[in-house]
Amino acid sequence: MTALQAFRLVASEFSATSDETVDVVFSLVAPQVSESKFGKLYPQALAYLAAHWLAWQALVTSSGSSAGMTTGGRVTSEREGDLSRSYADNSRSPNASGSFFDNLERTAYGLEFKRLVRMAIVPLATRMG
Repeated sequence: MTALQAFRLVASEFSATSDETVDVVFSLVAPQVSESKFGKLYPQALAYLAAHWLAWQALVTSSGSSAGMTTGGRVTSEREGDLSRSYADNSRSPNASGSFFDNLERTAYGLEFKRLVRMAIVPLATRMG
């Protein structure tokens, strides 16, 4: 299965997006996805990260680049009557420099990409004596 075939299967909401546009997005995100590390999962990983990128761009377009949904942490609470949202403070998280990885949690595609990362890339652990 090619990355484009995987993308079309998992990201049906982008059916109106041309193959040429998807290919450009692939070229933007491909440097962030190691083919040697992902192996057989590479086309899926590329498809999910591209779908996340497109979904994230749609969120930025609809909310604005400085809106809380795009600049703040994850939504930690929400109320509907008189709309009230609370966001996590990413600047105080233990992994504050990992905002790219944190942003993956903002779309279903990003969450699936993170799952594939955990499957394909096993961190090394050493024991210090």
